[in-house]
Amino acid sequence: MTVAIAAICDSGKCVVIASDQMHTDMRTLVNFETQASKLEQITPMSLLLSACDNTSTLRAIVNSVKPRIRELHETPIVRLAEMMRDGYRMVHLQQLDELLIVPSLGPDYVRMRDNGVSLPDYLKNQPSTYERIVLQMSQHNIGVELLVAGIDRLGAHLFRVNHPGVSQNIEQLGYTAIGVGKFHAATRLQVAAQTQFTDLNATLLNVYSAKRASEVAPGVGVKTEMAIINANGIWLSPAAVLDELGALYEKMEKRIENADFANLQELYEMDFKVVQSQTQDPSIPRIPEAEPVQRGSSAKNQPGLGQAP
Repeated sequence: MTVAIAAICDSGKCVVIASDQMHTDMRTLVNFETQASKLEQITPMSLLLSACDNTSTLRAIVNSVKPRIRELHETPIVRLAEMMRDGYRMVHLQQLDELLIVPSLGPDYVRMRDNGVSLPDYLKNQPSTYERIVLQMSQHNIGVELLVAGIDRLGAHLFRVNHPGVSQNIEQLGYTAIGVGKFHAATRLQVAAQTQFTDLNATLLNVYSAKRASEVAPGVGVKTEMAIINANGIWLSPAAVLDELGALYEKMEKRIENADFANLQELYEMDFKVVQSQTQDPSIPRIPEAEPVQRGSSAKNQPGLGQAP
């Protein structure tokens, strides 16, 4: 019950990330928003975003990976994605064993398994039971989607890890989304013609607009947090930038509502050219020279979003 969005931009030099702050109590199915961030830093140059049905499952995956990350002096982003994939598979297998196989076959199977007997060997004389369990195993979904975004010596990278434990490289497309609002967000980015060559300011607007568009999905919160990853680290977008993006988004939506032509792509390109040209027209909200805040440090003497962080 959430949304998380990431897009590579500026010719592979930056990644822009957005997420809501909606949480769901799976016992009561109550959705609520908090100030807790969903952007989890896994290395100084990478973030993990997640959408999950059960936070304990997510923590099991992340906690299985963190000790391995600490052992490495330098971790390429592709290696981080592989670690998350391996952690996903491990938790998936654990759940299959605890929730499906053992309850179905009982303590005798546990005893035989501990003595080295595999599941196919244990059920070799019960083919129908084996087929049923295999079918149930293939249908079991642990309900976790992950985004791994970051920058290393080879540039910006973006990976998605999801059921049944696969890692997908999204760098060619350059953007992706997870969670219940992912289809709304991805559609908005498609309409905006977002690519890895789109500049930083336009990508901020595209990703922000995708987050706002996803809010029509049930379970997506209205609070928004955004971050930028580049060669200097991870930067959180301050409230001033979010406010300016919000003002520009509302102006664009009004123009769409009142437009007398149906070419939405043309309309968006017009607005993005305004952002890219840094127009002096006072009627067009502009992304300010604000000071982004690096997590855990002061904003003092740090460059603004109009500059390279």
